[in-house]
Amino acid sequence: MIACIKNFFVSQKTEPLSHTLVKREFRMQLGERIKDTAIIILSDPYYTPISENLVKEIYDRSGMKDKNYIPHLYDCENYSMAMLVSVLEYGRKSYSTKYQYAFGIVYGDIPTPHAINWFITPEEKVMFMEPQSGEIFHPKGNNIVFLYT
Repeated sequence: MIACIKNFFVSQKTEPLSHTLVKREFRMQLGERIKDTAIIILSDPYYTPISENLVKEIYDRSGMKDKNYIPHLYDCENYSMAMLVSVLEYGRKSYSTKYQYAFGIVYGDIPTPHAINWFITPEEKVMFMEPQSGEIFHPKGNNIVFLYT
């Protein structure tokens, strides 16, 4: 019954992105920024694109702004994991999507060694987000070594 209700409320306007398409967009849009040896872990066969506005809304509701940076205890990778969990929980609780959002964690020199979040918009643009500030921007940095969702 719950699956029927979820499918009823899920918007059919946005086509899902396949696992293969997500990897291809990473390689195409990140180009030389992504190392040939980069590890890309995509655990599902399909993903739902997510808009910048929805990412901002989830960020604002998440309480991320109120979290304190604590070196070696709660730093960049912890912020990026917490934001990923916030997006996953939003999708799960709101029944807003049939598939997990195309949102994850990226590690690399951004511009120094750092962990932040990536997402793919309905226009199939790869975007980055700094979960410590909520800033959304086009990919920058080099030596991207790990992408995960």
